[in-house]
Parts: sequence; C-alpha cells; structure tokens
Amino acid sequence: MMWFILKRFMRAFITVFFVSFVIFVLIRVVPGDPVRQIVSGIASDAAVEKVRKELGLDKPIVVQYMIFLKKAVKGDLGESFFRSAGGHLSGSIQGSSDMLLKASSQDASGLEMVEGGKAQKALVTDLIFSRFPLTLSIIFFALILGLLVSYLLAIIGIKSTKAGPVIEIITVFVAAIPNFWLAIMFLLVFAAKLKLLPGVGYSGLKSLILPSSVLAITLIPAAFKTMFENLKRINKEPFMIEFEVRGIPEKTIMRHRYKHFFSSIITFLGLQWGSLFGGVIIIEYFYSLPGMGTLFMFAVLQRDYPIIVGGVLILAIMFVSLNFIIDVLYGFLDSRVREW
Repeated sequence: MMWFILKRFMRAFITVFFVSFVIFVLIRVVPGDPVRQIVSGIASDAAVEKVRKELGLDKPIVVQYMIFLKKAVKGDLGESFFRSAGGHLSGSIQGSSDMLLKASSQDASGLEMVEGGKAQKALVTDLIFSRFPLTLSIIFFALILGLLVSYLLAIIGIKSTKAGPVIEIITVFVAAIPNFWLAIMFLLVFAAKLKLLPGVGYSGLKSLILPSSVLAITLIPAAFKTMFENLKRINKEPFMIEFEVRGIPEKTIMRHRYKHFFSSIITFLGLQWGSLFGGVIIIEYFYSLPGMGTLFMFAVLQRDYPIIVGGVLILAIMFVSLNFIIDVLYGFLDSRVREW
C-alpha cells in the first residue's frame, strides 16, 4: 500500500509541475502585451521597456519561470499588475496602473510611481483566497443538490422498468443544454420575471441558489448515468444474486451493494471536479459574483499574468490533491487497484 501511495504522490507532483510550466509559457506567448496596458497609451518605447524590466518581463521565459517557481515554493505568487491591495482595478485597462507617463514627457524619465507605488498592489494569494470560499460554496451546494437528485432518479429508474428509459432520454437532452443558456434562462425567469431570487451580485446565501442550481443541473446527466449503470451492474453481480438466493438479511446485502456503489461514485467525483471549476467560472461571470471565476475572467482580459498563473497553479494543486486522495481511498476500497 505504501508503494501505491508513493507512486500516486509522484504522479501528482509531476502533474502540478507540468501544468504550472505550460500555463506560464502559454500565457506569455498568446497575443497581447500587459505592459502596453499598464502604461499610458502615449508612452514611448523607452518607457515601455523600463516598465517591462521592472516587472521582470524582459528576461527569457525559462528564467522568469525559475524565478516564479522559487517564490511559489515559499508561498509567494507575486502581485497583480492591475489590482490594488483592496482588490479593486486601478482605473481603466488602458493607461491605468501604479506607473503612469507624465503628459509633458515622452521618455523613460517621465515614468514615475504613483503615491504608494507597488506596495499598494494586491498580493495574488490574498486575491485568490479571499474569493475562494464563495466559489467553493457554489460548487459544494451544486454537488449536494446534483448528487441527491441523481441518486433519487437512479433509484426510481432501477425500481421502475418504464421510468428508467424515460429518465435516460431526458438526461441526454439536459446534457446537451449549454450552462450559459441555463444561467440566462434562470436569471430571466426566477430573478427578472418572478422576482423570487436575487439576480446579479452577492447579497448572502440566497444569491447562491440560482448559480448552484445551474451547476447542479449540468452535473445531473453524468451523475445519474454513473449511478444508474452501477446499480444495474451491482445487482447483476454473482455475489449479489447468491446473497438473495441464500436469504441473506437485507442489511448485509445493502452494505455490500453500497460498498461497490460508492467506490464508483468516488471515482466519478474525482473526474468531475475539473469540469465543475470550469463551469463555475462561466456561471460566476454571468451572475456577477465576486468569486474566482470573475477574477479570472478579468485577469485574462487584462493579461494579468500573476493572477492567471497563480490561480491555475492553486486550482491544479487542489484538483491533483483531490484526485490523489480519491485514488488512495479507492485503493483501500478495492484491493485490485493497488496492483498497478
């Protein structure tokens, strides 16, 4: 078992390292220059190069990555290019920063630090972890609702031979609905038309009902299919048939049934975690919620490298760590997994 855990840990470590390097490189080679957004539109090339050098963006990408990695190991993911310590954007995207070009000067000497300077820029770790609880709350409520509804539908499908195929067909259609379309429809119906729930912004847990429901609905088709097929498979297993023939008590049968059932659900949750984070980013943006999704969307639009790379790194660590835990749990539940 220790060798199994060690192998899984090494895979997790290599995955996080690879993801951090790929996103660090890709975000720097895509079109768009954050330095041009930081300085004034009338800034000279000399002024732009000065800012680029101060931010360390003049160095080769590999050197930049090594500097980032050295700081990241210590928990320092850098500072945002555009956001102040309070998390607010410093002015507009063009010409807004702590470094502005004097209108009367066209060279690098005209570039000066605004009051407070870099010390006023927000730390990436502070920005991300201040928004993380809201994002995790949406995912948590969506998971609870989605799994509960899926389980009830799976039980109905198993017990009723007529209801099973109908539910399967409905879930296929639901799976084809884009999450952004659902988000818009829920917003129009429950917020704008019926005025039952808050529409945009965050005003308490009530504001999480619509986004969590949208995310839960996108989860139900896959969750139902997994539960439904596994319950059918388990009920046809020879040992389950043998239990029923021998008149084994129902409690014993249920215990063996759900031991195998939950092992498959654990695997399913590990695979769905990434898609849930991807979905919550879009949903948060539609509902203007101050979570990680909205933070990432604006960071991508502005080319705010530290937030993008730091956020992806933290999500990668969480995703890989969760899958590592699930692998270990699955190894305890099923000894066959430990063989490879």
